[in-house]
Amino acid sequence: MGFGMPGFLAAPTLLATRAAHGSVAGLTSATSATTFMVGPPIGNGLYQVTPALPYLLCLALLAALVVFTFTHPGLRTPGQVPDTDRAPG
Repeated sequence: MGFGMPGFLAAPTLLATRAAHGSVAGLTSATSATTFMVGPPIGNGLYQVTPALPYLLCLALLAALVVFTFTHPGLRTPGQVPDTDRAPG
């Protein structure tokens, strides 16, 4: 987590417009903090049901994210950043 957190917090702002940088940075910071508050109670509850359940749920979520990553049109073409500074239309 120590080396990965700055990249996780900064990377989304690279695809945002200048006006949205603050909002995107705030959203990624809030999401990070929320996982620290919500994750442990959910993990404990799942562990009470059966010890393997938290790991199986994480495996399913990871598999879904891998599928999303490889099928999302915005993530399929490397090196192309969408032009977000222009007005639509």
